[in-house]
Amino acid sequence: TTQQINTRYDKKKNNTTFYASAGFTGSNNNNQYIQQSSVSTGGELQSTNKASNAGQNIDKNISLQTGFQHNGDQYGVFALPRNFNITYSLNAGSSNNSGVNKSDFISLADARQNKSFDRSYHSSSNNAQQHLFLTWGDFSNLIFGQKKKIAGISIQNNLDVTTHNQDNLAKDRDTITGSYTINNYLSGNSHYTTINEMPALAFNTTFFKWLANRYHN
Repeated sequence: TTQQINTRYDKKKNNTTFYASAGFTGSNNNNQYIQQSSVSTGGELQSTNKASNAGQNIDKNISLQTGFQHNGDQYGVFALPRNFNITYSLNAGSSNNSGVNKSDFISLADARQNKSFDRSYHSSSNNAQQHLFLTWGDFSNLIFGQKKKIAGISIQNNLDVTTHNQDNLAKDRDTITGSYTINNYLSGNSHYTTINEMPALAFNTTFFKWLANRYHN
């Protein structure tokens, strides 16, 4: 089964704009299968094999986007800019998987070839990606003056933060004792965080061309 919810809010007032949106998705699935096979020679049964798997998958994810923008007039050559824009987004999710795998091979011709396999597993993961973007102003008046403006100049910053957590646990059943022991080769965990930040000084300008009695762009 899968569920999904989305919502958004917007507000504009004078020179200020604000928005926020959020979403959620979730799923819960169960799966199970059984497979049986046999081998016969000359009408005589030689071996049988039975394999089964039962598991459950639970996934959840949330997303969030929000932004705030202000456009303000800049008074005076040496006044600091009053326009800025901030946006933020978050995407986070979790996943949990668990189940049991079993198989039984029985040889009627040679019991030494009999094999039994019984493994339980559980894995869980959590992930989050965050992004923050900021842009501030037009500093061209402070640098060039109002009459010698060559290009618009703004300060920008991009920040990305990613976190990841993964845990895996696998256990194999001992056919002699009947107890489950941890499979160290398939079990383990991983946890890390990455941060990427890119500040920038952005330049922009506008070109205008006029052709008399024809067109302009």
